[in-house]
Amino acid sequence: MNILRVAVKLAIATGILVVVGLFIFSWRFYNVNPVDLGQYLGARVGSVGTQLEVAENPYNSLARQLREREEELDEREKKLLETLEKRDAENRWISNLILGSITLLFILLLFNFYLDYKMRKNESSGP
Repeated sequence: MNILRVAVKLAIATGILVVVGLFIFSWRFYNVNPVDLGQYLGARVGSVGTQLEVAENPYNSLARQLREREEELDEREKKLLETLEKRDAENRWISNLILGSITLLFILLLFNFYLDYKMRKNESSGP
């Protein structure tokens, strides 16, 4: 029993010495401080992952169907936005045409009032 305790303590001490030696080596030769090295090693060790897969059940199949439906709706929304942009460009052209026509009619109306004014003025100063 005592030999087992001594072996565990020796293994822990050896592990600590290896880690401290690694920190000193990296700091001395690579100019990497122990904090950065610890973060790097923690990220590397932490990146070892496991992949878990849940058996097919009604809940995760509903979630999958919902996700597929959302993707389908996103695609439809993009197509709808493209169609609306095209129609907006066409409507803008038509709106400019209508605005130009109204402006032209207003100018012709003002010109007509001017000509009527001149004609009445000539008639009143008349013969």
